[in-house]
Amino acid sequence: MSPIRREHTRHIQLRGMPRTYAIYVPPNLAANPAVVFCLHAHTLAPQNNPPLILCYQSYQMALRADVYGFLLVVPISSWRAPGLFTWDSNHLDVNFPTPPDDSGFIRNLIQTLSPQYNIDPKRVFVMGMSPGGEMAHRIGIDLSDVVAAIAPVSGAVWDVNPTPPLPNAAFPVSVLEFHGDLDTSIPYCGSSKHASVDESVSYWLVS
Repeated sequence: MSPIRREHTRHIQLRGMPRTYAIYVPPNLAANPAVVFCLHAHTLAPQNNPPLILCYQSYQMALRADVYGFLLVVPISSWRAPGLFTWDSNHLDVNFPTPPDDSGFIRNLIQTLSPQYNIDPKRVFVMGMSPGGEMAHRIGIDLSDVVAAIAPVSGAVWDVNPTPPLPNAAFPVSVLEFHGDLDTSIPYCGSSKHASVDESVSYWLVS
């Protein structure tokens, strides 16, 4: 059976804005499962066509859930003109007419889904790809009280050099950082817009 057929898509209103997310429940879901939030990359799509399949097909996270028995949650970022679904990572509020509070969205899902699925509060994990990786960094900072670990893939800790500097995470967060040194979109060594991998790692080492 295709993983997509076992996915449940849900819609909520948060701060007056419509938000969409999907849940994948593997056949062998543990009794006190971990939960993994998978944050997608930039997606060019119409407003009525959110990128629900990236974490399933491209990242194959449902297959991992089948093996390890964790709950998979796929939140969808906000749509903004001209036809882009993207995240409000660190210092990108200016890209949105109204900042969408993506950190609040993820916190709301953790609070809502934890009692429904008896999620282990010590195993709440967030991974993301590219801008989703950048958002995973922000989630680690903003939600360090409820998130155990983040795994950004090709995503810098900031997308615009922050002034003033980013705040420290209030609680310890484990970080697994993946980044290819041939990445030209978010360069490994950084750019005028993006933190380098060294800067991202250094942030977490001293945070």
